[in-house]
Amino acid sequence: QVYDQMFSRHRRVYAMRFDMRLPVGIDTSDNSAFRSFMAYFMQVERRWGDDPEYCAVREESENKGVHYHILLLLDGDRTRKSYDHIDLANRIFNKKFGYPSRKCTGMINDCTKDEYGRKHPNGYLIDRDDYYSRESNENASFRQASYLAKASQKNPEKRMRELFSSRLKQLNDQA
Repeated sequence: QVYDQMFSRHRRVYAMRFDMRLPVGIDTSDNSAFRSFMAYFMQVERRWGDDPEYCAVREESENKGVHYHILLLLDGDRTRKSYDHIDLANRIFNKKFGYPSRKCTGMINDCTKDEYGRKHPNGYLIDRDDYYSRESNENASFRQASYLAKASQKNPEKRMRELFSSRLKQLNDQA
């Protein structure tokens, strides 16, 4: 639905991912720290004119603690690279959690390396009107986003909300 929402408003959509870990000492009994971060992050993205939408999942593991995987969709005519958005996420994270503004805390992961440290792209420009690039980039973006759906590190027994997204407007039937 998030992709459909974006394509109803834009010919090109830029899809990217980033991950966020919470610092030690932050209350993880609810998702208020994440919700506060995302509200401010999305507000700045909207101010930039990038018309963002997002989908995110919460996970918890022994070695990473509570962390979130975020899929961010942006107006593809306004942006074509992930760097500025990762930098913004890092600056907002630092402001929200009391770190120096330009310090790289490692709490925001730009998702440009696989689990073995090999580089891979983070961000795909999907053009609604270009069938060949749309199919290829949409599939690549979907593979990247499918990481959010993995079952490990989810904890349904805790009865904690684990899925988040932008508030989606009802799409009119185009029949």
